[in-house]
Amino acid sequence: MRIDSMETGTALSRAVTRVIETGCHVINMSYGEHSHWSGGRVMDLLHEVVDRHGVVMMVSASNHGPALFTVGTPPTMPTGSLIGVGAYVSPEMMVVEYSMREKMPGLPYTWSSRGPCIDGALGVSVCAPGGAITSVANCTLRGSQLLNGTSMSSPHVAGCVALLVSGLKQKEIAYSPYSIRRAIENTALKVSNWEPFSMGHGLVQVDKAFEYLVSNVQAPERDVRFQISHNNNKRGICIKEPHLMNRPMNCTVTVEPVFANEADFEPERLICYQQNLSLVCDAPWVSHSSLLSLMHMARNVSIRVDPSGLSHGVHYTAVRAFDVQNVEKGPVFEIPVTVIKPRIVSAETGYEYVAKDVTLRPGIMNREFLAVPRGATWALMTLRSQDVQQSAHLVLHALELKNYLSCRNFETFKGFQLAPQAEVTHAFAVVEDGSLEVCLSKWWSNLGDVVVDYRITFYGLKPNSDTFSMHMSEGVHQFEVRSLLRSEDILPAVSLKQHIIVLRPVDSKIRPLGERDVLPKGRPIYENQFTYTFSLAKPTEVTPSCPLLSELLYESEYESQLWMLFDNNKRLLTSGDAYPNRYSAKLEKGDYTVKLHVRHEQKPLLERLSDMPFHVSLKLASAINLDVYGSHAQALIGGKKFTSTTAHPGACVPVYVTPCPCEKLPKGCSPGHFLAGTCAYWEFLV
Repeated sequence: MRIDSMETGTALSRAVTRVIETGCHVINMSYGEHSHWSGGRVMDLLHEVVDRHGVVMMVSASNHGPALFTVGTPPTMPTGSLIGVGAYVSPEMMVVEYSMREKMPGLPYTWSSRGPCIDGALGVSVCAPGGAITSVANCTLRGSQLLNGTSMSSPHVAGCVALLVSGLKQKEIAYSPYSIRRAIENTALKVSNWEPFSMGHGLVQVDKAFEYLVSNVQAPERDVRFQISHNNNKRGICIKEPHLMNRPMNCTVTVEPVFANEADFEPERLICYQQNLSLVCDAPWVSHSSLLSLMHMARNVSIRVDPSGLSHGVHYTAVRAFDVQNVEKGPVFEIPVTVIKPRIVSAETGYEYVAKDVTLRPGIMNREFLAVPRGATWALMTLRSQDVQQSAHLVLHALELKNYLSCRNFETFKGFQLAPQAEVTHAFAVVEDGSLEVCLSKWWSNLGDVVVDYRITFYGLKPNSDTFSMHMSEGVHQFEVRSLLRSEDILPAVSLKQHIIVLRPVDSKIRPLGERDVLPKGRPIYENQFTYTFSLAKPTEVTPSCPLLSELLYESEYESQLWMLFDNNKRLLTSGDAYPNRYSAKLEKGDYTVKLHVRHEQKPLLERLSDMPFHVSLKLASAINLDVYGSHAQALIGGKKFTSTTAHPGACVPVYVTPCPCEKLPKGCSPGHFLAGTCAYWEFLV
């Protein structure tokens, strides 16, 4: 395997083609990543499988919980055609599989990803058992093993759906991927510990779902999905910004019925489609239109959300649409509404939040949402146990979401043991003016309760630019650091850790690929194959990457960015694809060639990339620390260096950095190359 078990755009494209060619009815995909936004070329192909070819597709929600907004891709697909599945552990599983000494009520696993999606959709449709003692490969020298993950709960639901489809085909009852999803959601079981973000609509109930499908075979919405769109194609209403909490928000939500394989659908059915719907919401803080008459066109629904009277924390509801001719079958679609109201942390509280006597129970999340003060750049959490006898296995997941960046960009995850009456501290980065979730929980299988106290204190050393670049020829580089919240000690340190070689392609060829890379209806896929060459003056560790594409996978407009690294004897050394930090190799002195493969069915899109640069990052044997001074004069003469300085609130401290001396430049550094590294400002971090 070139890149172990990692999924690639190439593999997904070929899988889609094979699914269509073989006429599969039900498929499962337990792979997934965290995209920066919803949509992209791979998403378009998965959409085609479901919407045009009628395949029912289950996808795992991911194992990135317990914080909210951690559901992965593909469940974040913008059309909502896929069925996202969370992981649940039942009381029986606790006893039989995990050999626990006590049986607890069923609950979602701590690590199971939670919704909502970044576009407001719920993300998790249903949940299912996410663990089993199952067969494993012979190379492990064991016949079976206890495994868990949403990668197991998702195929569980795929098996349930296969039963449904098999029964429907035997009885010659028509269905669509949308009617299957609607059936399992409307008949799912809400267990005692049910909550929507991790469990969706609840546990799948095969028998009830089958009865639902049989009873509603003539339902007008059987072959219809409802595309919900609000505020730049968001699939739900999600209000989390602190400045939006004090006033009502008026939302216009577009609902458009989309038929399965609509391009080939009978015109008469499209013309005759009409459904009168009653809109219902049980939350008093949401008001909306009461009736909606739908036909084969988009219609608007007016929704007003007033978060001003809500308590701090997360609030979820949905505007549900019921067919007035058959209310008993449940909603035909839902418009999810989520409000996350953070606590205000200000100068009056010392930019600190304190929680006392917090009881943590196994698998039950304690979530606090805090409005990050303006000027804050990091926070320190201090946690102390009140228990005098037992230790506790705790999970801390702090997460802040920013537009067009995945949940992984601003998060801290810590799993740790808290000893009796012990105190621990954890520091993590924050972004000002956002809403920070701090999720604290006892691990689901760690029996017993624990009472803790904690406080979260915000600090803020903020430079006038989050990143900076400097050229040796420009001499001294100056920037400023401000302390906006409290008096803090500043001791800047600039450290260069990578040598980046920028490559231009020596060759770029576009050609059609082979027969297994032909999409249905004879649509060929083309590749642009790039060739890059570089030399190393000494052994080093390298990380190749294509900066234009490498941080994207599902959301990319191209299908692949597979690269292969060869030595001077044309021997393949290593390969990589999306997310370059996962791929590195230790190379000897010598000459090397990189082959990069980018593919798409539209040649003009590949032609646009013909001069695309490529980076090879060399890890320096030892970091190069640049000299930092407190004045321009001292920087010019190489005099007294910067010493720890206390910056009082509102004060601005100038910092001067001199270029890297020529004698410290790494061997092989040439014009066009550059050095990259980090800059720390807080004395504790230095």
